[in-house]
Amino acid sequence: MFDGLHDIDWASMEHAYGSAEEVPALLWALCSPDAGERSQALDRFHGAVHHQGDVYPCTAASLPFLFELAADGATPDRAAVLTLMVSIGRESLDRGFEDDGTEIEYYPPTGCAQAVAFLRERGAEFAELARDADPDVCLAAIPGLGLFLDDTDRAAAVLRERLAAEQAVAARLRIVEAAAALALRLPTASQQVVDWLGRLAADPAQGPVTRLAAVVQRVRCAPEEIGEDVVPTAVGLLRESAHALPVRRIAPAPSRPAAPTPGVAPQIVAAFEDLDRRTRVYAPTTILLRSFHEALGARVPERTVVLAEQLSSPDPGSRLDAIRMSGELMRTWRGDHTRLLLLVADQLTTDDQEVAAEAPAVLDALLQVMTEKPATANHVVTCLDRMGSLAAPALPLLRGQLALPRRGGRFRSIDDDEELQRVGRTLIARLATPDEFAALVDDYLIWHRRRRDMSFPELPQPAPGEVLLLCTCYEDGRALWGELHDEIGARREDDRLVLGGSGVRLRMVEDSGWDYLHGGNIPALVPGSSPVPPVVVLADIPVVYGGGGPLLVDLAAIPGRGVRVPSARLGEILADLLGGALAFDDLVRDMDRCGMYQGDGGRPAFPTPTSTPTPTRRSFPSLPSTTTALLVRTCYDDEAGWQALLGELGGTDADGWVGADLDPDEIDVDHYPLTALVVDNPAFEGLQPGQVPALVPPEEHTTLVALADARTFAVPGRPLTVVDLYDCPGQQAVLPCRDVGSLACNLEIANMDFYEFVAEEGIKPWWEGA
Repeated sequence: MFDGLHDIDWASMEHAYGSAEEVPALLWALCSPDAGERSQALDRFHGAVHHQGDVYPCTAASLPFLFELAADGATPDRAAVLTLMVSIGRESLDRGFEDDGTEIEYYPPTGCAQAVAFLRERGAEFAELARDADPDVCLAAIPGLGLFLDDTDRAAAVLRERLAAEQAVAARLRIVEAAAALALRLPTASQQVVDWLGRLAADPAQGPVTRLAAVVQRVRCAPEEIGEDVVPTAVGLLRESAHALPVRRIAPAPSRPAAPTPGVAPQIVAAFEDLDRRTRVYAPTTILLRSFHEALGARVPERTVVLAEQLSSPDPGSRLDAIRMSGELMRTWRGDHTRLLLLVADQLTTDDQEVAAEAPAVLDALLQVMTEKPATANHVVTCLDRMGSLAAPALPLLRGQLALPRRGGRFRSIDDDEELQRVGRTLIARLATPDEFAALVDDYLIWHRRRRDMSFPELPQPAPGEVLLLCTCYEDGRALWGELHDEIGARREDDRLVLGGSGVRLRMVEDSGWDYLHGGNIPALVPGSSPVPPVVVLADIPVVYGGGGPLLVDLAAIPGRGVRVPSARLGEILADLLGGALAFDDLVRDMDRCGMYQGDGGRPAFPTPTSTPTPTRRSFPSLPSTTTALLVRTCYDDEAGWQALLGELGGTDADGWVGADLDPDEIDVDHYPLTALVVDNPAFEGLQPGQVPALVPPEEHTTLVALADARTFAVPGRPLTVVDLYDCPGQQAVLPCRDVGSLACNLEIANMDFYEFVAEEGIKPWWEGA
């Protein structure tokens, strides 16, 4: 067994957590007679070698040996091994290839192409495994017929054979899905499969669940043939299916040990537990219906009809899944969701804990609908009335949204929208006690008065030899410092911290009025009559929650730019800055891609400039306030190039925006369009990245600032210089203009960090390989 296993240099390959040299031991453990050892090895395979669906070269290299295990009747847990193999192949197809079959190049290389090539070579064996005497092995092998077997006639024949032999709902759903996968992958199979699915959908002998599956999968294969009868037919079959399937109580989520996970922050553990709960599926038809909704796309009225039927199911699990789908629809697609809101609210009057746990997500959807269409406020209040005590989670949610719009909350425009203010007051009054209401109104008025007056607490004047350590992260008015005090090796003396042998003294300053301010906001807080300190240290969100080093903010040379430093070296670096052995320019010149001074994240391919080409230009006007992105022209030598750039970004509308009012159906998700307010003002000529953060008004959470500079008009691809405003204020990333929208989108949804778009010197950027 496992011939050639030790001929592979596993130690030269890596998985998610380092060296892949453990893979041979995991493979041997998968055939162990000890069930616990097998389970542990399988968990490790999924958690490291196939981590979150990733396919590494070591993942692909393990496939021949996994296949050997799956094909050997003496192997315990063959179905689990086969399921792992199918997952590797499916993820390889999804991640490694374009829709037209073109391979996507990654750096470092993945194992996707190697994995798919191997599984297709062995595609015929999936047909044999689908006929295995072990029904679990048959079920696990069925998807492989659609994904890997290139003999369309044989694949279709085996699928028809298995459908005739299988009675279990899960198996029949999987067979019909595999047929659709075959048709979508191989155009030569498309018509044959579509015709077969049409016959199945019309055959009363097949039962309502199978017929519903055939309708949905046929829609996936032939979306151009969606007619007026498709949704009514699906709704009728869904109603029949609800009565044909047994009604089951919702099984509670598995209990988890209360003990903390060593080395893992509690908020991370909680986030993964919440993700696990939210991704659970409670009804056998849920995945099928998700596919139906994806195929219907922007047909919101038709999808609402389907969801209304799902919400009326006698099965509580089906209704719970429908509640989640309804929230996703309301958050994703604009429109009048009043009917759906009322239907969902009716479902939350249950005592079932799992259903009640969906209340916050539903409330979130209610608030989104209300902010997009304030006239629906009365319907929202009606929903909250129907929800009764389950509406309680709305109170902190509303407080966060109304009192902290600068965090990117949905009520950013509340100062200028009387209707939105009325709605906020109505909802708070409905949910809060009189005392809570009064407190909320006080908080609301204080914050919005501060926003209107643009006044924030000034910085105190540090004593000679002191540096201010400013907290900008608060919870319920309480300053959060994380583990910073221990990490910097400081000795505390009252509100001062003495840093080791450096002699540097940090003065800790707190004021909740500084909550969520960023490096670029700090220079404006220096009192006008006081000497300007050279630097301030920030304990911000990355320090408190992300384990990042403290942020040093320049107040003297180019105010507002920042560099992170290793916590353990803070005293040494500050001593050198204050003593003149280091200048802030030295920190900027020697920071890595992650904005860390002398960090190990790789040197940027385009280092952030440390000086300005026009040293006489020391001041610029403030940039406009916006909650999205800004596109700022800083070079006026090429008018034709500027107009060409705007044209490539889709042109500007009457209000001076690019990428506004996009049609979701026309968006290229691989090159997400940039939505930005255009700033074409010669006053910003020569503006450099380090000068940008201090010019961004603090009242709105601007996503990023993209500079159209001399490089934009001289280099193919019209690269823009994008400026980080938060993690490392003033750091630049140079990207082709077509990729800046993807950066903005990923920052807005917190899917990626800014540094992931900073090219590394000598390394081909990942976006150039796609």
